[in-house]
Amino acid sequence: MTSMTLSFLESIRLISIIARMTVCACIISPSIMLTSSRKLKVYLHYVQNDWEIVKVLHDRLVFSGVEVVLPGQAPTVWEESELEEDLLPDQYDELDVQRAVQNSDVVLFCLSRTFDRGAGIRREDQLILETIMEKRRGDIAILPVRLQECKIPEKLKRWQPVDLFADRGFEKLMQALKLRADKINATLQLDDKWRLNFFEYEPDETEEPQPRNPLSTIGIIALAVLFILGFVVLSRRAAMIPVSGANVQVDELAEKATQNVLDKLTSVAASETAFVRGYSEPRTQTAVFLTATEPAAQTATALQALITPTITLTSVGLPTQITDANDVSMVLVPGGSFYIGDYSVEAQAVTLATYYIDQYEVTNAQYKVCVDSGACQPPRQTDSQTRQNYYGSSAFANYPVINVDWRMARAYCGWRGAHLPTEAEWEKAARGSGALRYPWGDALECLFANYEQCSGDTTVVSRYVIGASPYGAFNMAGNVSEWVSSLYLPYPYDPLDGREDADGSGPRVVRGGSWASAPEELLTYSRISLDPDLFAVHGNDLGFRCARNANP
Repeated sequence: MTSMTLSFLESIRLISIIARMTVCACIISPSIMLTSSRKLKVYLHYVQNDWEIVKVLHDRLVFSGVEVVLPGQAPTVWEESELEEDLLPDQYDELDVQRAVQNSDVVLFCLSRTFDRGAGIRREDQLILETIMEKRRGDIAILPVRLQECKIPEKLKRWQPVDLFADRGFEKLMQALKLRADKINATLQLDDKWRLNFFEYEPDETEEPQPRNPLSTIGIIALAVLFILGFVVLSRRAAMIPVSGANVQVDELAEKATQNVLDKLTSVAASETAFVRGYSEPRTQTAVFLTATEPAAQTATALQALITPTITLTSVGLPTQITDANDVSMVLVPGGSFYIGDYSVEAQAVTLATYYIDQYEVTNAQYKVCVDSGACQPPRQTDSQTRQNYYGSSAFANYPVINVDWRMARAYCGWRGAHLPTEAEWEKAARGSGALRYPWGDALECLFANYEQCSGDTTVVSRYVIGASPYGAFNMAGNVSEWVSSLYLPYPYDPLDGREDADGSGPRVVRGGSWASAPEELLTYSRISLDPDLFAVHGNDLGFRCARNANP
């Protein structure tokens, strides 16, 4: 009777242990247990000229767990060679289109002004609609997505569009896709970042799209093996337990076995989580210690007190991003040589020391702190092009400060222990060491920057993440034109010819273009001459950012 009681108690405790391990495994790594549902399949229909924008949309969708379907194939990650050789719209035939659409859950019509230039609806568009209509009603959902302000083709007006360029546009798109996924029992890996504006999404340093999780299968196998091993170990040891005091000894053995298995589960789960989220060592730029073009006033000790690294420092590098004493984010621009000017006309090699530059244009709120301290003058005007009380209103706190002249901008940067960037510093921060026409590449649309006919006024400084420069500086093209420290002198660029004389007289250089600028003014090498005190034309679209030597 006692032996039977022991066997019964052992069975109950084993069942309890397995249940506890299962619950714990689900909590530690739910992706191991929940991988049975398939991904939502979304077909992206677009015109070739919108490729740069659509690729960004593709990457966002893949990161959120969507399987993107394209003619002829359905890759989860596009290599550069594939982008150029396999996936261009003019390389597929009607059969490819039909197959791709038939295998999709949702068809996104990516609309733009380019899309709208055709006469009526195009042949490919009609083919897609006909293919959808041939399927059973409700099998494939249609969702028009406007990439920019444009007309909607007549045959697509029956479906409610999503404006990707509008506030919360990407969130609304993901909500629509989530409803569809839930309806057909497909998965969609949503997190807090999908709620960010399409323009404002900032991936973590270690974050990369991970469309698949190959460790899920390994996790399931490992979990099963651990259950079996735990059962065998307990069974063998239970046979050796004397009847006297059996309950106490089984309890102790069960606790040890449970903890042993849970430790293994935790290790497996941690490894899987690291794989899924793409954890890696923080990226850093190795310091290049060259002579600074503009020595800073602070000593190295004082500078270290002014900045706070926001990315982990390695033993031999500098942080790629810092926050100064005024809570202003700055990004690292590594030292070395780059070519300044138009590559086709006047580009020349210039060597710079490593430095930091503001990640965003100086905002109303940041400038107001300096004004309130008595170190800066208030802007010449408080209104913007379309807004009254633009400066001083909390509604526009994170918008770029405007209506400041060159001396006011220089005073603010000096108050922060920084300086207005030189023309060379500004251009390298905008284009990197390559030959980019714009900070992000060669295509220009309102999704990349705020320029003429996009908004008609300034926008929040953290917008247009896809238009960021190679070093992570925002709005280096558009939004507001930016003062730099340099006098406007002809090229070739020579930092020793007097152009970097802060006390020199003459027009100063303005860079980057603004919300009112034509496309050519947004080029990384475009430069404008402007009187330091002129506000008659450029006051409401002129701002600035600051720079700081990384190795004073």
